[in-house]
Amino acid sequence: MADFFEQLEKFFEEQIIGSHEKKMDEVEKLSHQFEKHERQLQKQEKQIDDLYNDDPFGQ
Repeated sequence: MADFFEQLEKFFEEQIIGSHEKKMDEVEKLSHQFEKHERQLQKQEKQIDDLYNDDPFGQ
C-alpha cells in the first residue's frame, strides 16, 4: 500500500505541480512582455504629447 501512495505522490508532483509551474512560468514571461510593451506605448504617448504641445495645430 505504501508503494501505491508513493506512486500517487510521484504522479501528483509530475503531472499536476509540474504542469502548474510550467504554466506559471509562461504567464510570468508574458507578463514581462506586456510590461515592456506598455512602457514602449507610454514612451510613444509622451512623444506624441510633446509633439502636440510644441505645435498644437500641426503647422
